[in-house]
Amino acid sequence: MRCSGKSGSSGRVGGVCSGGLAWNWKDFACLLQNFLPFGSRKVLQNGGRDYKCPCGSGILIFMNKNLTEIAYILDRSGSMQPLAEQAVAAFNSFLEDQKSDTGSARLTLALFDDVYDVPINGVPLDEITPLTAADYQPRDMTALLDAIGQTIEDLGKRLEAIPEAERPGSVIVAIFTDGFENSSQRFTWAEVSERIKHQREVYKWEFLFLGANQDAIATAASLNIDACNSSSYVADGVGLRSTSAALSQKAMALRRISSGRASEDEVAFMKIPMSDVVHEEDRKRREKSGGE
Repeated sequence: MRCSGKSGSSGRVGGVCSGGLAWNWKDFACLLQNFLPFGSRKVLQNGGRDYKCPCGSGILIFMNKNLTEIAYILDRSGSMQPLAEQAVAAFNSFLEDQKSDTGSARLTLALFDDVYDVPINGVPLDEITPLTAADYQPRDMTALLDAIGQTIEDLGKRLEAIPEAERPGSVIVAIFTDGFENSSQRFTWAEVSERIKHQREVYKWEFLFLGANQDAIATAASLNIDACNSSSYVADGVGLRSTSAALSQKAMALRRISSGRASEDEVAFMKIPMSDVVHEEDRKRREKSGGE
């Protein structure tokens, strides 16, 4: 099965025009060939780094295509208590996988129950130490919408304050939950859905949604997240490890696509629905562990 959407290419953002039009590197090559010879379209700003966008509404802003910003939103509500050790191990496995890639990335870890905490905020991967049991103590309710909305808001403000040339070429927001929204106070479904739609359409952020004990694809759809980038998972040790592995593979492929380092197989892999990847990982691990 393959996704018919743009998951394989939408991460290839090379810049965003101040008028809101996103460009990938192939688009930029076309821009250089077809527009820049006409002197009226060139804008000498920042040493010639910025160029007028053919859409006529603004300036093409270049980003660091070799840098990815990753936000990992992890459920810390009380229902995660039986799986706390596995959740910590799953995050640490994801972290080590991402460190193994040759590209650069910064990571934000947001933990939520009905309180929102950010123990890691935009830190380069190689400076992050593994999560410990003391860092992750499940408790209380599930304010999922507030966690997503707050992460988008805070990350957007931080990136806006960074010089344009230092902004990441791609942004990945991974959402990991085991239950339903039940305690958000600040954001509604409609507000978070609209924010995700805006970040996806204007800035080409990628959102990945993984949920247990629910129809994760339907939940993701209500948040404007592609079915191709969402999956349910089995809420046990094997399920968490399988989901972490699938999430890591997707994130790695997105990073390599964005920086122009992806193979044809990696581009094709992004068209495989997340649910298929999760289920295959789960199947292999259960067979290996004897059906744990």
